[in-house]
Amino acid sequence: IRGVRFEVIPDAKYNGIVREIADPEVNMEVMKLETPPKIAVYSPKTKQPWDDAVTLVLTYAEIPYTVIYDEEVMDGELPTYDWLHLHHEDFTGQYGKFWAAYRNQAWYNEQVREAEEIAAKYGFSKVSQLKLAVTTRIRDFVAGGGFLFAMCSATDSYEIALAAEGVDIAESMFDGDGMDPQAQQ
Repeated sequence: IRGVRFEVIPDAKYNGIVREIADPEVNMEVMKLETPPKIAVYSPKTKQPWDDAVTLVLTYAEIPYTVIYDEEVMDGELPTYDWLHLHHEDFTGQYGKFWAAYRNQAWYNEQVREAEEIAAKYGFSKVSQLKLAVTTRIRDFVAGGGFLFAMCSATDSYEIALAAEGVDIAESMFDGDGMDPQAQQ
């Protein structure tokens, strides 16, 4: 379908591939697909498939996926999926890389408003607190056997959010108060 194909390979070649994957120096795992994985893509509902290369490929290849975001993660839906994809997401509560150039744009301010509303809905006074809660649920999903594919800014911001737990790393323009003066220690 859509140019996706497979090839039958000899056992020796298969065993070589498995040995390569099993090497502790690489970050790979054999995944037996007896049933199609249930895929979730973490993304705001307003994003389009072409905003993310992976959703573009999934859409083109007609591979089903569900878009989930903070509310679905906070409501406990993440464990119902096998695979989670993260792309241009900011888990630090600093609204991504767009503040400097786009902070006065209507679409940017709408994203900020939506994030603040979701944070308040779940009892958080700051978006950074909501994003940490989301990040820890994603961490627990992976620890429980879920697969995670992260790319672009999601890789860094996910790790930064986990590493900064308990430390305010967001400046006042993002959360109304200054960052912890010891945040860089």
